[in-house]
Amino acid sequence: MPMMRMKRRLGWMVVMLCVGFYNAGGQCTSRTQVERVDKRTYEQLQHFVNEGHEPWRLDSQAVAATQILALEKVPKGQWDPYLLPLTVVQESQTQCVYRYENPSRPGLSYQITVKRFDWLLPFAEKWEWMVWAPLEVTVTDCPQR
Repeated sequence: MPMMRMKRRLGWMVVMLCVGFYNAGGQCTSRTQVERVDKRTYEQLQHFVNEGHEPWRLDSQAVAATQILALEKVPKGQWDPYLLPLTVVQESQTQCVYRYENPSRPGLSYQITVKRFDWLLPFAEKWEWMVWAPLEVTVTDCPQR
């Protein structure tokens, strides 16, 4: 029995050493930004979209892509949220999560959650006409070796 315990402990020590060396060499950093959702602002935005302005706000992927383009500091004149290749992580009628990996900066990725709020339904009248709001963005940077 004592020999088994020693082997198990030795095995765990080797695993911990390997993990320690891996983390020391190229540790990923992540930061999460939670967006403030002001009801009044989004009610006004819903009215604005109802009048035919900024119809892209009814498209979850376009809202997510626009948020990423802003974080990437792409000049607004060059924005085309429909060309940004997003991967669907989760998708429902009220909440979507997308992932974007920057091809020009390997190791840099974004995960963004956008949501439709049920309290906007009286202003939109239908779920399909309801604006999407960015809720949370996680930026992960894993330096390439």
